[in-house]
Amino acid sequence: MVTAGMQRGIFVGLLVSFGLSRVVNFIYCTFIIWRHHGLIPDKVWKFHLAFAGLGYTMNLVWFTKLLAMFNKDAITKMAGAVS
Repeated sequence: MVTAGMQRGIFVGLLVSFGLSRVVNFIYCTFIIWRHHGLIPDKVWKFHLAFAGLGYTMNLVWFTKLLAMFNKDAITKMAGAVS
């Protein structure tokens, strides 16, 4: 049986792993693309940066939605449905 506390803990784990792997890591990967501008053909570099911007925006929106779900205590309310 999954308790509300367990479900909340799992959701916190989701927020932390998503934040680190999608939000923080995306900044680092974009920095790598930016730093190697001289090694990448200009058209490819611009293409990479355009998609990096789109991807980062998408990840921020997803993270914001997850955080909003967590803040509304939707996870706690759902705990009874999971058992």
